[in-house]
This record gives sequence, structure tokens and C-alpha cells, in this order.
Amino acid sequence: MAAFDKDRPLWEFTVLDGLADGGAALVVKVHHSLTDGVGGMQLTREITDETREGESDRPARETVTSIDHPTGANAVAIALGTAAGSAVRQGARALRHPAVTGRGAARILGSALRMTRPATTTLSPVMTARSTRRSFGVLELPVAALAAAATATKCSINDAFLAAVLLGMAEYHRRHGAVPPELMVTLPISLRTDRDPLGGNRISLARFALPLDIASPDQPMRRVHDIVDSWRNEPAIPLSPHLAAMLNMLPVAVTGDILKHMDFVASNVVGSSVPLYLAGAEITRQFAFSPTLGSAFKRDLRHAANLVAGAPTGAPRRTPPANVRWWTAPTGWALYTLANGQPEA
Repeated sequence: MAAFDKDRPLWEFTVLDGLADGGAALVVKVHHSLTDGVGGMQLTREITDETREGESDRPARETVTSIDHPTGANAVAIALGTAAGSAVRQGARALRHPAVTGRGAARILGSALRMTRPATTTLSPVMTARSTRRSFGVLELPVAALAAAATATKCSINDAFLAAVLLGMAEYHRRHGAVPPELMVTLPISLRTDRDPLGGNRISLARFALPLDIASPDQPMRRVHDIVDSWRNEPAIPLSPHLAAMLNMLPVAVTGDILKHMDFVASNVVGSSVPLYLAGAEITRQFAFSPTLGSAFKRDLRHAANLVAGAPTGAPRRTPPANVRWWTAPTGWALYTLANGQPEA
């Protein structure tokens, strides 16, 4: 991993015209320091319309709040100041309720240690090397099919998505003759509320193991649901920005060495529930490709009113990046299996 290059632009818009049937594509390249996935969808809605004529029922924003991003020593000072203020309040509470406060502090400390615990080994025996090259691919599936698969097991689309990735990875590792019991995943958890301004990063990165010893397509969803739910409810989640500020003070080589042991990153962002238009043209597809964060690959899911779009981004060294089939085919099989049952050979 390399340090942030301040000489490069934070965003670029490129229009590609002359596509089939008179279509065009808008390639939006945005640095992750500007926004996260949910914030990116908010910004998308700011530059698009809900009708071809440019009319919209969305209420206009009165002001756009600027975002002050503290960095370096300032970020740590703010984090320590917040912690000190919290300590004073907790100290006063401890005098009134010592036993309850002690148990609460222990829970938060244990949670913070779990969230910042470094990964020192790569669990996959196959995806061990990393490359600076990138491979991209796209998978599409009707959202109703994936939603039905999730509903059948009383799970969410996100649970079904993660289960599909695990099924695909189990198949991929079987083809290479080595299936580990677990893989380490980095999962962004949104902290964004309706009161937050546009843009900015309001996420926490949870890092944990998910099972790969899967016998049937419906089996992993409940297991994934329970594991992810426990991480979403970690007591230290609200402290994530302060923990991240302190971790950012570590040398890039140290954080890079920790992140490269993560097997994959998975992100799921809800798209628009209504058609969107840009300059009078309807947007028919949206695909998101985002950083692998040192892992072997990243899978982004964008689901809208009627379509699920999965966009894998790979950084493997084992297989030539030009051949993306190695990771799209297993996940495509898994998505199909979750939605429709076991496919024919």
C-alpha cells in the first residue's frame, strides 16, 4: 500500500460516448477520502434528476455543510480529547454506580481490542500474494430472486450476498485443491445518520472470520447473519472514528502489512429505488468498483429496484489479471444457486 498522493485529483468525470444503441457511459472516479458508498449514492442523487425533464420531488437542501477532516496529530488530539471528556463523565457515573460502570468499561475495552486486533496471517492458502494491477468484472441478477433466497431463510440481501461470496470462494478453493475452514473479511459498517452532511466517510471497518465449510446454499446465510449482527452491535462501534484516528498515526508499512492478510472485502450499498436521469438520459446501469484495501479482492453489491449488480475488483498475483473468470465464475454460480437452486452441470 502507498501513502495518499496529494498531487492527484480527488475526483474525475469521464464521458464515453458512441456505445451500442447510441448509449454513453459516465465514469466517475472519486477518492475514498471524499466519501463512502452510502455518501456516494447521496452525491449521485444530487447531480441527477428523477424525470427526463429534470423535475424532482426531492426537497432541496438549504445548505451544504462543509466537512472538516482532522488529520495527523490534530485527529489524535481530538480523539484523546473526546476520550478524556468521556472519561470524566464516566468517572462521575462510576462514583454513583461503580459495579455497573466497571462492567460497561470492560465490555467497551474488550470490544475495542477485538476491532483493532491485527491479522498476522492469511487464512487462504491460495490467495497469498498481492499485485498492484487490478482486474474488474460485473455480475447481474434480478433483485427479486436474491431477495427471495434471503427471505426464505429470514435473512437480508446483505446476508445472501455474503453467503454467495463464501460459496464462490469455497468453489474456487476446491478447484485449487485447498479449502480453508474460514476466510478473513473486511466489512464496512455504515455509521451515517440523517443528520450527517453529504460526503465524508461515516463507516467503521469490521474485520472478522467467516466460515467456508459450507455444505448447501441455504446453510451459510443464517451463520453469516448471526456473525455480522454481532459485529454490527459491538459496543466500541461508536468509537470507530477515534480508533481509526489513532491507527492512522501508525506508519503506512505497518497498516499495510496488517491489511494484506485480509482475504477479501465485501460492501453492499442500496441504490436508487426510482429511475434516475442525467441530462435527460435515463441511467440504466450503475456499477461500483472500490479499493481492495490490501486484500486479494473486493466485491461491491449495488441493488436497486429490479437489479442486483455485483462488481468484483481483484488484485491477485496467482492468476493473470486479464483473466477475470477465476473469481466471477464461482460467484456467479453461487448467486445463481442462492436464487434458483442447484444449477445444471
